Amino acid sequence: MTRIIKMSEKRIDKKGIKYAANQIKNGKLVVFPTETVYGIGANAFNEKACKEIFKVKNRAADNPLIVHVCSFGQLKEVAVIPDNIMVILKRLWPGPVTFIFKNRDLSKTVTAGLNTVAVRMPRNKIALELIKESDAPIAAPSANISTFPSATEAKHAVADFFGKVAVIIDGGKSAFGLESTVIDISKKPYRLLRPGSYDVSELEKFLGKIYVSGKINKTVKKGRVLSPGMKYRHYSPKKPLFLFNNIRELISASRFLESKGIKFAALIPSEYSKKVNGNEKIILGSESKASEIARNLFSSFRKLDEIDAEIGLIVDMKLDSFDLAVRNRVAKAAGENKVRNLSHFIRLFKEVHSSLRE
Repeated sequence: MTRIIKMSEKRIDKKGIKYAANQIKNGKLVVFPTETVYGIGANAFNEKACKEIFKVKNRAADNPLIVHVCSFGQLKEVAVIPDNIMVILKRLWPGPVTFIFKNRDLSKTVTAGLNTVAVRMPRNKIALELIKESDAPIAAPSANISTFPSATEAKHAVADFFGKVAVIIDGGKSAFGLESTVIDISKKPYRLLRPGSYDVSELEKFLGKIYVSGKINKTVKKGRVLSPGMKYRHYSPKKPLFLFNNIRELISASRFLESKGIKFAALIPSEYSKKVNGNEKIILGSESKASEIARNLFSSFRKLDEIDAEIGLIVDMKLDSFDLAVRNRVAKAAGENKVRNLSHFIRLFKEVHSSLRE
């Protein structure tokens, strides 16, 4: 039976942390909050426990795990750190950024057989206390079934993993709501592998120029990847989600669906609420408050699966911060359902909706 332990960063339950840490020490899995999203973790040096993460998440074996540490001494146990990088890390951590280093002594299960390892030091105090009390780095991907939206609240993890993990620590809603930014610093030039909660422009103030591929929002289909979020379908609700270039095309599609009596939900910023008709509207937040949209994105994807709607419509947003990360998650959630115009939408829609197939 899974034990749910509720606490906050301001009021950490020391007994609860100790209980959860003992489960980690005994080779069990624990779901815990971070400032980005919830993680599902195991002792990074316990290969059997780490294999269980892949099993309960239905995660592909070639998708590496991110290792979470609570100190720079612990970092040196898992990765080879150049002296010049350590100075920079001490300015950026704890925080929502993951770095790719040369692996020191972690199993192929954790690294997906690579000679590199992804590591970060979370800012969330509950996470840091859990890692410290566990007396080991914790390997932890996001706490969701693979391909589906990440958990930003404990209830999401309960829905996915109750009965499959020893403990779920309920630490409230995630501060950022998007996974960490991942930067490969194992070689130069430094490369962005996954946009996330730490803007690249801010990181460049510490790291210098970071290479960002024009294909950052495309899914890698073949070969090895150094970071989670690059390969396979990611972040997607169970129901089809269609991505529109602008609100005008989304409105046209909504009118078409209404004319056919098809139930849909529009996932839109509050600025467009009065412009879009329809059965359901899931308000992401205000475009003028990018952090609000980032924080609500995954929970909105999950809400789409809960309500009486057959599909979701979402518009491409241009935000003053988190822009690359939000657009990355939305693009990957939509997959191949990226809409150019109404006729293109109708063609795509026919492929997923039997009532309109000829």
